[in-house]
Amino acid sequence: NFVTSSPVVNLNASYVFSGLTATTKYKAIVKSGVCPADTSTSATITVDPVSVGGSVTASTTVCSGTNAGVLTLAGHTGTITGWESSTDNFSTKTAIPNVTTSQAYNNITTTTKYRAVVKSGICSSSSSASATITVDPVSVGGTVTTDATVCSGSNSGQVTLAGQTGAITGWESSEDDFVADIKPIINTSAVQNFNGLTATTKYRANIKSGVCAAANSSAVIITVDPISVGGTVSSDAMVCLGVNSGTLNLAGNTGAVIGWESSTDGFVTSTPISNLTSSQAYLNLTQTTEYRAIIKSGVCSSVKSADATLTIDPITVSIENKTICEGSTSSFNAGTGYTTYTWTGLGTGTDSITPALIDGQYIITVTDALGCVATDDAYLIINPFPMPDLGGDTSMCQGKSVVLDPSTASNLNYVWMPGLQNTSTLSVNTTGNYKVTVSDNIGCSRSDSVFVQVHALPIASLGNDTTICDNGYDRLTLHLQYSGTKQLLWSTVDKNVDAIIIGETGTYWVEVTDSNQCSIKETIEVSKLCPDYTFQWPNVFTPNGDGKNDDFQPKDVDDVNFQQIMANMEKLNFVVYDRWGIKVFQSEKVIPRWDGKFNGNEMPGGTYYWVVFYTNTAGKSYEDKGFFTLIR
Repeated sequence: NFVTSSPVVNLNASYVFSGLTATTKYKAIVKSGVCPADTSTSATITVDPVSVGGSVTASTTVCSGTNAGVLTLAGHTGTITGWESSTDNFSTKTAIPNVTTSQAYNNITTTTKYRAVVKSGICSSSSSASATITVDPVSVGGTVTTDATVCSGSNSGQVTLAGQTGAITGWESSEDDFVADIKPIINTSAVQNFNGLTATTKYRANIKSGVCAAANSSAVIITVDPISVGGTVSSDAMVCLGVNSGTLNLAGNTGAVIGWESSTDGFVTSTPISNLTSSQAYLNLTQTTEYRAIIKSGVCSSVKSADATLTIDPITVSIENKTICEGSTSSFNAGTGYTTYTWTGLGTGTDSITPALIDGQYIITVTDALGCVATDDAYLIINPFPMPDLGGDTSMCQGKSVVLDPSTASNLNYVWMPGLQNTSTLSVNTTGNYKVTVSDNIGCSRSDSVFVQVHALPIASLGNDTTICDNGYDRLTLHLQYSGTKQLLWSTVDKNVDAIIIGETGTYWVEVTDSNQCSIKETIEVSKLCPDYTFQWPNVFTPNGDGKNDDFQPKDVDDVNFQQIMANMEKLNFVVYDRWGIKVFQSEKVIPRWDGKFNGNEMPGGTYYWVVFYTNTAGKSYEDKGFFTLIR
């Protein structure tokens, strides 16, 4: 208020102030000329302090839904205009109409921050530092899964916790539903193992969420079944074959009967019986049989009871089939050691009989001291003697065979002489006497014999394979060499001639048959082979009509052999030229022959040139050429 003052150099009628931190008054000093100075009335600039939010105390942690407390603001500058709360760090916020320095909270369920809003005069509002009320979720025990049933002593497994809220602080087990028997287990994982339980046991987990009260999970129950005990089936007994009955009883078992089994081979194999009771009946067993029960206690493995054996009385009787030859006798013997003997239709009291010579069935029935009965039967078979028949003596040609058949059943025994062969039939191909002895399996036997004559084959020969030119002209005679009187048939249909003439290649045969109607077929192969025929040429000829050397032709051709020579030629071309190279004669496919004329006129004496091309039937081709002299 100008008790003290600070001069300001400003000669204007207005003054600009800024950055004031305290309330300040301003006045102007006015002077007119030499007049004394005067001051204006003052103006007051009031300065409010900057708003300061201060701090809210104190942050804490509470349990969701069951909490209360008061927060307090301190160290602020300005007036509290309200409070704010937020669950997302003031990204969004909720205004609270409270202008006091204290803010209460009650039963909040989400972590929440609180702060005060402070305003000093006309200064901008300022928010205090916030306090955080951290909310722990309520402890939730969750659920332990899964109930199980196990067998006492030999068990293991796991139970698992899920759906809990909070940390697992431990587990507990109990055999009395957590009444008095509560055993703590140090385990903070969600999985709890069990092993070797011998009593039904429950398991649960202990859960604690932050500052909230601890909670227990639901309990899981591991039901323990007692170990299966098979017990004993009573009692062993001996019974008669096929006529017996009774009941077997099970005792001393632990667990339920889930079935029975029977066996006739010491339970190497077994037959299941659908019977869930502790008693098992038997009736008219025909084999020694064992019985046992199958026991199962809850989930424990099933076990077999001790078995009971029903032994069949070993009484047996045996008589053997007898087979005899006609006119023989034999006895049936049942053996000793029985109390009674009954031979069907033949009386009682003896252990053996000698029946009459009547084939058929014989039956013995015996009893022993236990009254058990055994029966057997046997047959008396009277075998007739086999009657082999080889037929009359026979004959055949060499190279053939005959099968000797005694015409008896194939299940008999055979011995052939000579040779001691044991087949039911015998194939022979040599002359001799043959005998067969036929017997059955008990030695009833008979014999028969036959003589077999084997005739030699006729002897004949066509000689070695040969050749022919096969040119349509050449001929070949095939001769048969043989002795004696024979019938002959040739492949050419000629009959009873010892030679044939052929002109072609091929296979030829002749069948020779003797008086015993034995025959052979002789064959000869005639293949093609033609001579390598060539011409020989003169070097002069004299066509003067004297009948000597009148034509120019090959030296070895004459009127007798020219046809054979032509038959051995397949191609033939003959040309004659005079000394100036003029063709004066040509012929094809005929014997080369020039009479010394050209167009009917006699050619003058002199030298001529000739060429001949030919291919013979041997497949050889030749070209002959040269000069000759025509002399007149």
